Amino acid sequence: MSQRRSQRRTWRRLAGVALIPALACLFVVEATVATAKELKKPTRTVTGMVLDKEDNPIEGAVVTLTDVSNGKKNATYTQKDGHYQFSGLEPTRSYDVQATFHGEPSQVRHVTPIDPRDRIVLHLRIPPPPEEEGEN
Repeated sequence: MSQRRSQRRTWRRLAGVALIPALACLFVVEATVATAKELKKPTRTVTGMVLDKEDNPIEGAVVTLTDVSNGKKNATYTQKDGHYQFSGLEPTRSYDVQATFHGEPSQVRHVTPIDPRDRIVLHLRIPPPPEEEGEN
């Protein structure tokens, strides 16, 4: 009987010794995940619809987003319901957004770092309303 007790004590000690490194590893992994979440940069999304003069959605319009500081352009097509979206944008940069459909442009809309929103909704009209034509 004493041999069994001795074996149990040995196994308990081994289990306790093995548990400490396992808990330490778990702590390190958890701390790494928390740090990665903290380091994730905030991003911005610009979304909206492209509409005609009667407020009907335009499918297949090209929406171009231009980074004002370096001129880099990113473009997408509107969906069936006229929606477009640009995600993962840096909130510290300024962007110009414009749509075109069959060679006719919308007004140019501006997104600036001054705007604190993470999600900015911009509806674009083709042709632009008369009061917005020539606006920059």
